[in-house]
Amino acid sequence: MALQEGRLGDLVGYRVAQAHATTSALLARTGGSLDLRQAEFTLLCLIGANPGVASTELASHVGVTKPNIAMWMDRIEHRGLVSRMRSDRDKRSQCIELTALGRQLSDLCLRAMAEQEAHAVGTVLSPAERLLLLELLQKVRRAGLGGLPEAVDQRPNPWRSTSP
Repeated sequence: MALQEGRLGDLVGYRVAQAHATTSALLARTGGSLDLRQAEFTLLCLIGANPGVASTELASHVGVTKPNIAMWMDRIEHRGLVSRMRSDRDKRSQCIELTALGRQLSDLCLRAMAEQEAHAVGTVLSPAERLLLLELLQKVRRAGLGGLPEAVDQRPNPWRSTSP
């Protein structure tokens, strides 16, 4: 028997999280067979689309800390998927690019993911609905880049413990 969601089902974030769980399973299956984790796949695709990108830009875009992005970069560099070079403009910064192997692996995984997603999503959404969904999700993403309104930021967090 399926659980009733009540008002939870009216929240966009809940629906996005549910959809994410579905698409993440596709990526786990595809990336897993290529020994590629979701974070690694995401980074390879972003680096491929933005040659010479800095790790701080990647961290900001995916919403992780600099130490976390450094850990992921170390992992994919160790596998020979990316190379890091000192920036000509700012010697404190590194430019990141895909190696030939990194491009090959990201292209392979991206094609496989697109095929699996087209099959899974194509059974429930028309091509026009899929494009609309992508557009709406991008709008939500862009709106979130400005951060939460101050009034929302100041609300007490019921999940955060106040005891030491």
